[in-house]
Amino acid sequence: MPFITEEIYHLLAERAEGDDLCIRQYGAVTAADARVLTQGNLLKEAITTLRDARNKAQLKLKDSIDVFIPTDLQSTYEPIARILGRQVNAGIGFTPQPVGGSLVVVCGMTKLYVVATKVLDDDQQKENSQRN
Repeated sequence: MPFITEEIYHLLAERAEGDDLCIRQYGAVTAADARVLTQGNLLKEAITTLRDARNKAQLKLKDSIDVFIPTDLQSTYEPIARILGRQVNAGIGFTPQPVGGSLVVVCGMTKLYVVATKVLDDDQQKENSQRN
């Protein structure tokens, strides 16, 4: 497919003679953006934690939930909130105090409050936590 890619490259814009992809040099390597890497790791950990909590609470991925994050961490979670919400089928909100009647899960050092529209069976939750 390199010939097709080269042809498309030349059709997209006017190119000078010899400006070909097959002989073009890569740009200089730059240092990775630590902020982006940190956000990616936080996103991965949050998705894993919330999916695990869903499984333990027997909430299917199609069941919509709401996740509330403490407001003091809003600046940390805000850049990833939209992606996180889509990955775990959740509405993401921020709250200054704990949410009553919610399932509390810990992601790193953060407590996340999960509120489900489906009624959670408290006895089943206790039994699951005692097994683990």
